Amino acid sequence: MVDALVKLPDFSVPIDAKFPLPAFEQMIATEDDAAKAKLRRQFQADVTKHIDKIATSYILPDEGTLDFAMMYIPAENVYYETIVKYDSDRTDILDYALEKKVIPISPNLLYAYLMTIVMGLHGMQIEKEAAAIRTNLQKLTAGLGSFAGNWDTLGGHLRRAQGQYDEGQKNLTQFQMQLEQIQQISDETDP
Repeated sequence: MVDALVKLPDFSVPIDAKFPLPAFEQMIATEDDAAKAKLRRQFQADVTKHIDKIATSYILPDEGTLDFAMMYIPAENVYYETIVKYDSDRTDILDYALEKKVIPISPNLLYAYLMTIVMGLHGMQIEKEAAAIRTNLQKLTAGLGSFAGNWDTLGGHLRRAQGQYDEGQKNLTQFQMQLEQIQQISDETDP
C-alpha cells in the first residue's frame, strides 16, 4: 500500500516512503573501504529493486494516478548517496529511477516537487479553460456570421421596400399634380 496519496481534482500522486536503509546504515558505519564498496553495491541493488516495486505497484494511470510516482528518501545524506554516481558505480540510480518514472525526493525537495505538480496542473486547467473559451468563441463567430447574413438580407428587403416606397411617393405626387391640373382646368371652364 502506498504511504501517501496526494489527491488532486483529476489525478493523484503516489508517494512511497518505505526506503531501504539497512545497507546504507552499514555502509556509513564501516571504515573498511572494501566492505564500504560492497555495501554500496548492495544499497544500489536494494534501491533499484525498490524503484521497480514502486513503478509496478503505484504508477497506475488507469486508476487515476499520474504517470509517475515519488520515492521519498528520509534524509538529505541518504538522498545524496542515492542520486550521486561514483566512478566505481555500475548503475546510475537517478537515471534508472527516471526511466521507470519514479522521482527520488528528499525532505527539502518534497514541498518544491508538490508545488511544481500543482502549478503544472494549474497550467493544464488554464489550458482547458482556454480551449473552452476558444470553442465558445468559434460558436460566437459562427452565430455572428449567421446574424450578419440575416441582417444583410433584412437590409436588402428594407432597401427594396424603401425604393418601392420612394417610387410610390413619386407616382402619388404625379397623380396629385395631374389631379390638381385637371381640377384647375375644370374650375376655369365652369362659369
